[in-house]
Amino acid sequence: MCAGMGGAVGPELVAAVSNAGGLGVLGGSGVEVDTLRQWIRKTKQLTDKPFGLDLILPPNVALDIPPIPALKAMIPAEHTAFVDEIRQEYSDPERAKLPPEQKLREGLTIPSTNTMECVEVMFEEGVPVFVSGLGSPAFLMDRARDADMLVMGITGNVKNGRRIAEAGVDAVIAQGAEGGAHTGYVGSITLWPQVVDALAPLPVVAAGGIGDGRGLAAALAMGCEAVWCGSAFLPTVEANIDQWRKERITEADDSATVTSRTYTGKNCRSLKNDWIKAWADGPVEPLPMPLQFLVSQPALMDAKPDDARIQPVMVGQVSGLLNEIKPAQQVVEEMAHQADRILSQ
Repeated sequence: MCAGMGGAVGPELVAAVSNAGGLGVLGGSGVEVDTLRQWIRKTKQLTDKPFGLDLILPPNVALDIPPIPALKAMIPAEHTAFVDEIRQEYSDPERAKLPPEQKLREGLTIPSTNTMECVEVMFEEGVPVFVSGLGSPAFLMDRARDADMLVMGITGNVKNGRRIAEAGVDAVIAQGAEGGAHTGYVGSITLWPQVVDALAPLPVVAAGGIGDGRGLAAALAMGCEAVWCGSAFLPTVEANIDQWRKERITEADDSATVTSRTYTGKNCRSLKNDWIKAWADGPVEPLPMPLQFLVSQPALMDAKPDDARIQPVMVGQVSGLLNEIKPAQQVVEEMAHQADRILSQ
């Protein structure tokens, strides 16, 4: 399964993975509603195979997320002042003059601020599989059953895995701390078997640190039914990320990443850079999601899009295994064939 990394996994990558025999999952977090609808329709044009959609759910779906102006009013003055210092150091003068809508990549928005609208689009367009990247999908399970939609949820520990399982999902994805972007604190090799045992007979999908067939074989040996891979599909031809990010990933080693809350407000693994160090040494702590998005976004939008000193490259520790940019089909086939050889010995 190709993890649905927000904005990074579009129709081309999803279709390539599904057509190769895997399951592609669109990364819907941070994608505008109209763009998401277009992505779903284009995916259906590119493949007749099943595919999914991943969204970050709000902590309490019963509460409406306040409009952006109201969220901005909740940001403490000291956070704004601190980020303004960073902003001045890394800002590109010409880019800073542009209106905000021209600084965001086309079709993208601030993650987790339009989730419920995206959920409606998902049902309207008939997406076969839904994955909650964060949060419990309990509130939509009845609608999903009526729509014959399969539902999965991601967990980083056994306790949250039980909570997701109690919602009635079809499978739980157990992601170890090695994983890229939003991740937990328990290592994969200890997490997977504990979640398998705790949730049996519910199917468990392994995630976090899987970059080749050896990881797939290990996950199957521990009782998992499938693997959920994000980082492995970032340096692919079809991935919807900039070329410089793909190259940075292929150049990274096993110690190139670090976890922090400085970009999103949630524990997130990415390549080390000046932005993360500035927050580690700074006078304030990151705010909860989605406030931290609103804190970080002005500085990131004013900096050059390819300024690796400040722009995030969210990837897991498995980046040390990812040494070349290749087609997604090749990633799927090499992983499957290597695992098959291992399991047959």
